Amino acid sequence: MSLLLLILMLLVLAGYAIVKAIQPKNPPIENMEEHLKIIQSLPNQKARQKYLRDIAK
Repeated sequence: MSLLLLILMLLVLAGYAIVKAIQPKNPPIENMEEHLKIIQSLPNQKARQKYLRDIAK
């Protein structure tokens, strides 16, 4: 009986780990229109990548 309980607990922990791994780490962007305007106003791809890296932190 204790072996069955142990297996059940391990399955629950594995399920919890899988759910946590699937969830995105960063919150979604709140104002998408403003975000897109800022990205489109940047001069080149390098500047856009730098901006996105900075806001991801």
